[in-house]
Amino acid sequence: MNPSRLEWLRGKVIKDGSDIIALLEDKSGRRAFLNEAVDFAQMKKIAASHKITDLVRETLKEVLKDEGAISLYNRPVDTKTLLISVEKLNL
Repeated sequence: MNPSRLEWLRGKVIKDGSDIIALLEDKSGRRAFLNEAVDFAQMKKIAASHKITDLVRETLKEVLKDEGAISLYNRPVDTKTLLISVEKLNL
């Protein structure tokens, strides 16, 4: 793969992770388009219906541990609480 393309993809992964954190965070006044917090139970149902439960769970866990994504988000975020929510629902 072209080195510049690879670098662009790496940056995109970090940006996408930051976007996921923004969608998961339940802070009043910070949601740009959503009027309510993410419903993890609904997310679990959707993931199960498409047989991608492991992919969704592991993606969320990795994003919430990704220092690049957290840094790019550039706001304090309680990743521990979000990780607990992911684990509790056994996504």
